[in-house]
Amino acid sequence: RLRRKRRTCGTTRVPKTCMGTPPVRFHHTEVSPIILNELMLRLGAQAAIIAAMRRRSIPITWFVLCWTLAFHYESLRANYLNPLFKRELPKLALLFPPSGWIMFYNVGKSYGFAEVYGLHKNAPTLIDPHRMFETKAVGYDNIRRNVLVGVLYRDHAPAFCAFLHRKFPAYDDFLIVHADYPDVVDAPTVVLRQPAYRCRQ
Repeated sequence: RLRRKRRTCGTTRVPKTCMGTPPVRFHHTEVSPIILNELMLRLGAQAAIIAAMRRRSIPITWFVLCWTLAFHYESLRANYLNPLFKRELPKLALLFPPSGWIMFYNVGKSYGFAEVYGLHKNAPTLIDPHRMFETKAVGYDNIRRNVLVGVLYRDHAPAFCAFLHRKFPAYDDFLIVHADYPDVVDAPTVVLRQPAYRCRQ
């Protein structure tokens, strides 16, 4: 009989014995009130910790967003935003990009740098350093400051002159000038210039 019942239950015509299945009975286990209270206390403590972390992370997130926007604004202001809006945009205090975050250290009053003049029919034209080091792929490196000062050394002159003639073929010769601020604080407009060498073809 058991075998016949199993075979008939698998057919399309379901007999009355296969219409219902016995209910599944679960064994109920009682939880101690002490354990239940301990679980509730742990869940409440975890929820309080998560809420406190969320409340603390909100002002930190806003601070990071505002500081990041200010940093990128000051990094792009001089070379990109001013030409885009065709006016001098306000400068943010205590930020001196594109070198990055401001660093306080002892700086001397004098400051020296190099200038490159292109000569065409003996008429000098100051060449922007960004044009010298600009490439089509990545633009120019705007992080390392005063990188052009290294060309003032005479041992760099042959390679640098060859680079200038290849980069700017419209000029006949190039004049490398050593410029110096004797006192940036007391006399910021005084600049002393003297020729370093001349690139002749």
